[in-house]
Amino acid sequence: MDLDKKYGIFTLRIWGLVLNFIANFLAMYGTAKYFKDEMGPALMILGLVLTVLCIGILSKPQQ
Repeated sequence: MDLDKKYGIFTLRIWGLVLNFIANFLAMYGTAKYFKDEMGPALMILGLVLTVLCIGILSKPQQ
């Protein structure tokens, strides 16, 4: 997968960073809601899984 190929106005690496930012937000928001007993852990787990996937994919060095 070429992370430096342009898709729209940004490269795939930049889109991955945007997704990582959103995943971090979901993880933190889900954690806050979980500890306030307002919802289950699903949103927190989704955010954590997306964050780990983004880090794993985006850590590929530039060619």
